[in-house]
Amino acid sequence: MEFFRKETQKELFGFPVLKVLDLKEQTLKEKKKLTPYTHFPKSDVLVFYLEPYYKLAVRPSGTEPKIKFYSALCKAKTTEPYNLLKKSLIEFENKIIENLKAQFLN
Repeated sequence: MEFFRKETQKELFGFPVLKVLDLKEQTLKEKKKLTPYTHFPKSDVLVFYLEPYYKLAVRPSGTEPKIKFYSALCKAKTTEPYNLLKKSLIEFENKIIENLKAQFLN
């Protein structure tokens, strides 16, 4: 989790970071502005909002020694049809997996 807190300020695996929600620190960082965010309880979760319309949440597992990832996209930010958005999300997930392997397994 420290890697994601320290190394992903401007981009995450090639995707520009628009904002980062840190539930552990209870902050929202957007355009170099850090504001308090207390709408959720404290937990070791990071949510990255990435260009053009992706969202990636990262958290450690509560029962196993691994990190979990949850991906999504914001349909409201695009007029692309569903089938293209689905394909785009799959490509995004594959790129994240490839980058994770390169970063941590080599």
